[in-house]
Amino acid sequence: DVLREAGPPTGLGTYAFRRTPGRQRGVILQAPHAYFDEHTGAIAAAMFWHRDSPVSVLMTNNIHRYAQPDGKKQRRDHNPADITHDAAHGFALASAALARGAIAIVQLHGFDRDGGEQRADVDAIVSTGTRDVADSAAARFAAQWQAATGLRIRRYGLDIEELGGTQNPVGQLVRAAGGQFIHVECAAELRRQLTRDAGALMHAMSAIVSSAPAATAAPVPYQP
Repeated sequence: DVLREAGPPTGLGTYAFRRTPGRQRGVILQAPHAYFDEHTGAIAAAMFWHRDSPVSVLMTNNIHRYAQPDGKKQRRDHNPADITHDAAHGFALASAALARGAIAIVQLHGFDRDGGEQRADVDAIVSTGTRDVADSAAARFAAQWQAATGLRIRRYGLDIEELGGTQNPVGQLVRAAGGQFIHVECAAELRRQLTRDAGALMHAMSAIVSSAPAATAAPVPYQP
């Protein structure tokens, strides 16, 4: 099932739901900057539509993050179309409402290796959106992904001090709702690779599902 705007997109986002008989919980995958972080939208869509995907919900933006009300595409101090910086946006509120019924919410982003010294030899940076990554779904994800691929994966707060997604209101709302948030930053070279073969990333996400504890209670919708 796909939920999208009926008319021209205004920035509310696009949401796809996968019905898998026998599966109570899955991974929610987000690509909130699909038109800015190159290839993240294509990677997320391919993973969602894969026959054996652990992804139960796909959430993406539907206009550029820097699209302005006057029709221009320009980065400004206030960017209302950037759904990862607006705690009142439907995208953020839906994330919080779905969080308790999911294994984890995984949010894909992209970075430029030239943007900082610490990231020069890094393939991906994984975080919880906080400095506390130990014993989390994010830590399991990073370990499984690196073991399966040999990629240079860094954990924010432990291995690197950049791109931790600490100001991301989606992560803040998900954590407040009792959910697991995994913020994933991928280098451009890795994103191009994943468009050709996302199998190793799928393996890591499946590992989150298989190693997660069974749900002990019915999902509780988040109440802002």
